[in-house]
Amino acid sequence: MLTTEYCDIHAITDYVQAGAGVAGILNGAKIIFGTNPLVEGKLKVPADIVQSVDAGLAPHTVTWGAAARDAAGDIVSLTVTVPVQLADSANTCTLTCWGLTDAGGTHLLLCEALRLTEEMNLADNLTLYNVQVPFCPSKPAAKRLVILS
Repeated sequence: MLTTEYCDIHAITDYVQAGAGVAGILNGAKIIFGTNPLVEGKLKVPADIVQSVDAGLAPHTVTWGAAARDAAGDIVSLTVTVPVQLADSANTCTLTCWGLTDAGGTHLLLCEALRLTEEMNLADNLTLYNVQVPFCPSKPAAKRLVILS
């Protein structure tokens, strides 16, 4: 089965925006970053992602953009850029995975282990990465965290 573009565009709207007074599952979602090796799986929970104690890496609510076509021709929504930076240089770490939780932080909606070349080494509080989360209802496994810098 293959979803149509019309379905993909509306799926993004349903997942992200409020409809009929009910917010979509991705509305208010929070991005979390982990320092542990993660084996991706359908039954993962937020506790499977070991988060840093640094205040700069606290769960961050993401804001979603409108549905658009990406370079691969897929209908996606990208989050606004999220800065990833330590608040305290004493908490150096390497981020090896990430996930999105629901607005309450109780359910993991998606997760990803970063490839070795994608891991973010936070050597001090001056190290800054900017990331975006792509969401593609028709091919969620084909999209990865976008690390801009």
